[in-house]
Amino acid sequence: MGRLNEKISIVTGAARKSGIGFGIARKFAEEGSTVILVDIMETIKDRKADLIKMGFQAEAYVVDLTILQDVKKFVADVCEKYQKVDILCNCAGKSIPPRPKFVDMTEKYFDTVMARNLKTTVICCKAVVPVMIKNQYGKIINISSITGTRTAYRYSTAYAASKGAVSGFTRALALEIGNDNINVNAILPGLIDVDEVPWSPENDKWDMLKTPEENKWPINKPGFPEDIGNLACFLASDESRHITGEEIVIDGGSILLEPSVPKFSF
Repeated sequence: MGRLNEKISIVTGAARKSGIGFGIARKFAEEGSTVILVDIMETIKDRKADLIKMGFQAEAYVVDLTILQDVKKFVADVCEKYQKVDILCNCAGKSIPPRPKFVDMTEKYFDTVMARNLKTTVICCKAVVPVMIKNQYGKIINISSITGTRTAYRYSTAYAASKGAVSGFTRALALEIGNDNINVNAILPGLIDVDEVPWSPENDKWDMLKTPEENKWPINKPGFPEDIGNLACFLASDESRHITGEEIVIDGGSILLEPSVPKFSF
């Protein structure tokens, strides 16, 4: 406890109580950070209330993270109150169903997915990095995915492209601002239980518990937001001071599996 004492952290995409963003925010708060919660959804204010009820320090901002001027405005407000931003965790983003086949995908759908998953990350970094450079300190954690970086699923072309871009952006930014004592890393989650019905490619059915033994993951169950939060806390702390530009997979070992060939009868 207390690894993030006196740190000011911004966590985006934290409006859903059962989501990864709030799971990270709660872990940051438990470790002593004042947490700035940001989302386009008004329910972000409820998450602030949740943290305050737990005895933690928190602020909440309703912001469209695809608009640079709006993001700069809220970051300026944070800096006026606290004089710094130590940690930025870019968690805003999600796959957008219904997920079309590539041949049916519209330009509008592609642009929306890229804006939600990539543009929000780039814009938040654009607003916060100058503050970190001025203070010669910072921890940036981008939430990418195993999809697009290590794996793919059917009808994931837009999402895979966006998350692959987040990982590439992470490496390039880490190289550019490392000399300013700023660490930039990405977390690549696999299947995480966010209290939603588990989904798979459109119209497919899949039950992990009924998976044949030879096709089970090493840890054959979903992770939870607090699992991502624990890793994010490590990357946000000075324990990770010599780690930058890395993509850390947290997926229960799912990408280790090479599916077995079905047995056919001839």
